Amino acid sequence: MDGIKEKIKELSESLRCCAELRADSLKLTAVELLTKMSALLLTFLVLSLPLFFAVLFLLVAITILLVRVVGVVWSFFIMSAALLLFSVILYLLCRPLFSKVMLRTFCRMFFKKENNDEK
Repeated sequence: MDGIKEKIKELSESLRCCAELRADSLKLTAVELLTKMSALLLTFLVLSLPLFFAVLFLLVAITILLVRVVGVVWSFFIMSAALLLFSVILYLLCRPLFSKVMLRTFCRMFFKKENNDEK
């Protein structure tokens, strides 16, 4: 009889451990999805402003170029090219940067920090 009680106790402990692992797995999946979505959203927001100004300067430059051809126009072309280059650099750098920041933030939200004494 004692053997059966021990087996049932081991089984319930295993089921509790399995449920905790399943919950941790779901949390990891949620963290991964939230990180990807947040990084993509922040990257889009950061890129939209320089791209807007790049297009704006390009359109102003073309307008001024059509009105009269002067040296000032080339400064608008240079500015729009610089903003486009800046947007490409931001695109390449922001996604990994935001992914890491969001990953840390969501991991802190979903997972408790364990003490070294419990291990």
